[in-house]
Amino acid sequence: MRESRLLELWWRGASDRKLAKLKAEYQLDTVLLGGATELMQLARLRDWVHSRFRHHSSNFPAEFDSLYILEQAKRGEQYRCVEYSFLLADVYRAMGWPARLVRLEGARGAHVVTEVYSPGFGKWILMDGQHAAHVLRKGVPVSVYEFQQAVLSSQDSELSPQHVDETLDYVEWNTGYLRYLMYPQDMSYGKQLVTLLVLVLAGDAGPETKPAYLLEYGTEYIITHDPKVVYPADVLSVGSASG
Repeated sequence: MRESRLLELWWRGASDRKLAKLKAEYQLDTVLLGGATELMQLARLRDWVHSRFRHHSSNFPAEFDSLYILEQAKRGEQYRCVEYSFLLADVYRAMGWPARLVRLEGARGAHVVTEVYSPGFGKWILMDGQHAAHVLRKGVPVSVYEFQQAVLSSQDSELSPQHVDETLDYVEWNTGYLRYLMYPQDMSYGKQLVTLLVLVLAGDAGPETKPAYLLEYGTEYIITHDPKVVYPADVLSVGSASG
């Protein structure tokens, strides 16, 4: 947990060959049918992931592998927000969108969501697989960082959550999770939890502890105070035929 060395993001790797299998085996092309806009298509894929299993706050898979998670879900396994986010990132990448999980951590605990890069909007967009949600600001979907900054600057009244569960105040529910934003350095298949780049506010040294599952997995934290490290100007296209 140190100040960032020279950083770069790794967009794909040899393991990405599994994305083609994910796309074909689960007929992800058919999930997009009826999605007239890019945002509608992204929401349809998110909702498909949301429907794969029920939420369980403490169960985690023996392998952080999306094909494995889906197979176990067929057997009735239930998983955490982490698995929704991990899986959704791979689903997006299988369909050609750059995507990654993002861990949110604060005094209230932690929540994990997905970010997908939208060429149509020219920006990263927050998508929540557990809650089947995204958030608009003046009609434009926000990134995780934009969501955090709106809440911290008391501009959260401008945020308009889009989700099915009308009992959930999505903005308020997330306010206790926004101190640290953690992004994978390696976005390739199965690698998202190897190293997390932890974006922290000025004057903050970063988290002092890690959750047990990341300690067990051996996840490394690298601290950065610069949003441009995790939101670079160059976002590489993944492509459904990666690997």
